[in-house]
Amino acid sequence: MRIYRCWFCSSPIYPGHGILFVRNDCKEFRFCRGKCHKAFKKHKNPRKVRWTKVSRRVRGKELTDDLSQTFERKRNSLLKYERAAVKKIVDAVPKIDQIKHKRESAFIKKRLSKGVQLRREEDIKLVNTQMHLIEAPGAKRKRELMDIDSETDLSEEETMDLSFTELEKETSKRKAVDKSKTRVKKQKIALEAS
Repeated sequence: MRIYRCWFCSSPIYPGHGILFVRNDCKEFRFCRGKCHKAFKKHKNPRKVRWTKVSRRVRGKELTDDLSQTFERKRNSLLKYERAAVKKIVDAVPKIDQIKHKRESAFIKKRLSKGVQLRREEDIKLVNTQMHLIEAPGAKRKRELMDIDSETDLSEEETMDLSFTELEKETSKRKAVDKSKTRVKKQKIALEAS
């Protein structure tokens, strides 16, 4: 059982499938489906049609020069049959396939990593430019309150040194400052509404 390759798109053609076109000079062209046969009849160049394997290789989307792919090539000269050599080759085929798949997946990951990096940079840029859309309205206010608290917080040693009356004075000052800030905000909101 031989699995042929489509002349146009290089996909596999299994027995009982595809189209065989024989030209006047007895050259055989095998196609996997009518789409490829039609493109061939229209004299389309497989390198310029984007969905073919050849086109993908030309544009650097698939691995091209790799030793694991040389085993698939069809050789013109026949080799003398030696049982031991054939047994070695048959035993090596799964290992070769495994190596081929690993290399192809590594190539694809490397190719896609550039896009991932670009998307990450674009996302960071978007977040930096449009932070006001992402940030919740109450979060800014909470942050301001936290800043005020951190500025006015005193260490434990300092509070021990201060007397109780001084602490009461400081807390009353804080409350007065907070009240004045809320008044100013309410006035701004009232002005904006009117």
